[in-house]
This record gives sequence, structure tokens and C-alpha cells, in this order.
Amino acid sequence: MTPSDTAASAAAALAARARLPPPPPPVPAPRGLYIHGDVGGGKTLVMDMFAQAVAPTNPNPNPNPNPDPNLDPSPGPSPSPSPNPNPNPNP
Repeated sequence: MTPSDTAASAAAALAARARLPPPPPPVPAPRGLYIHGDVGGGKTLVMDMFAQAVAPTNPNPNPNPNPDPNLDPSPGPSPSPSPNPNPNPNP
């Protein structure tokens, strides 16, 4: 086989590869898991073990990621009672 034959076969291989359609897009990862089985089959045990295995070792004591108290969606203090003890405004 001569160098020109090698170059020709390489060019033919590249041309054949260029005619191939593009590969399909990757399949998205599943977003959930459905576990089924008989009663007493260990479904809850498996999920409890999984939750324990992936639980953070030092959870954040403050679950609010927003440090700005003005943007905190939690309710504020309750309003103070009115100074007028008479509930009827028209005596």
C-alpha cells in the first residue's frame, strides 16, 4: 500500500463520516423514582437508609438563604392591641 493509497482511504473515511447525521441529543436524567412492591417489602426502609446516607452532616440552622431581613417572607411580630379597651367605637 502506497502513501497515496493511505491518504485516499483516509480521505474516503472522512467523507463517509461527514455524511453521517448528527448524533441524537442526550436523554435527560430522570426527575423522580417510583418504588413499588408488596406490603412489608422494605420500601420505607430503603428510602430511610437513602435519606440518612445523603443527609448533610452539618445542616444549616438558618434555612433562609436570604440574609436581608427586609426581604424575609416570614410573618413579622403580631400587631399590638389598640389602647382603647372599649370595643364599641360608638358609645
